[in-house]
Amino acid sequence: MRTTSPPLPSALPAAISIRNVSFQQVQHYLGLQNELFYLADSRDRPVNRALLRPFKLQEFSVLYVDSGTLTLRYGTETLQLSSGSLLLRLNDSVLQVRQFSADCRVRVLGFTRELVSRSGLHKKHLEALAFLSAQAHPHLVLTESEATAIGALLDMLQAKSRLTGKPPFYEETVAHAFALLALELAVSLQRVHGRSLHGTQRSGHLALQFLNLVQEHVTQERSVQFYAARLNVTPKYLSRCVKEATGRTCSEQIDELVVLEAKVLLDDPGLSIAQVADRLHFSNPFYFSRFFKSHTGLTPSSYRHAN
Repeated sequence: MRTTSPPLPSALPAAISIRNVSFQQVQHYLGLQNELFYLADSRDRPVNRALLRPFKLQEFSVLYVDSGTLTLRYGTETLQLSSGSLLLRLNDSVLQVRQFSADCRVRVLGFTRELVSRSGLHKKHLEALAFLSAQAHPHLVLTESEATAIGALLDMLQAKSRLTGKPPFYEETVAHAFALLALELAVSLQRVHGRSLHGTQRSGHLALQFLNLVQEHVTQERSVQFYAARLNVTPKYLSRCVKEATGRTCSEQIDELVVLEAKVLLDDPGLSIAQVADRLHFSNPFYFSRFFKSHTGLTPSSYRHAN
């Protein structure tokens, strides 16, 4: 199949071209005012040249390829996605569009923590939120029946996103459609992983709360004690629950997110390595460089040169 450089439009607000792209900026670009979610469709608005530069979405989001092929950078990986492919947790990694086929159609669903809360899944079906877990592999290839179901649910949410007003039960139907989508994703994840990504409901709930807090505070706080205190549990208990639910320790989860944030900042040529270390609240650039190299195998300077 012939691939081509993206057919890109010229009009895009300057704010959207920055490396950290907020939920509100995407909504403004799409002309939407829904405070719970957005659904961007390349069929309506082709991919912009800003996406050729590394960027990171700040809110939860998933990408679905309806047709064609798409090649993009996801963190340190280069992924080739085809029709029926899903990419989860776009907010976890630096993204960069490399190329896509002429017949490629891509949809990105971005959503807030409030929508996750309104879905009620954290109370009754916590395992359905497995796609938010760092333990879940981000790239899923759906079966034909899974793709049909998920495509239909995205169609429903897309139709809701285009409404100019809010009819009766609007927020309820959006929350239920999102809950159904999450449940379908859980089915696909369990097919791939062969088990639930969460342990007991208590462990999974606490782990999800922990991961949300880490996303919010990781540039300032790296101690397990801080997060345990915020969650009113002991560090030992928190560590056990997070390990049970995700397969990784609290420290590993924290360090992974610090490294991701560091990569985003290092991709900005306007910041010195000392400034990156300061923004991540390291005591000095030497300690930051040692931390970064121990987790990536590269010094910050080498990473910057390689990228």
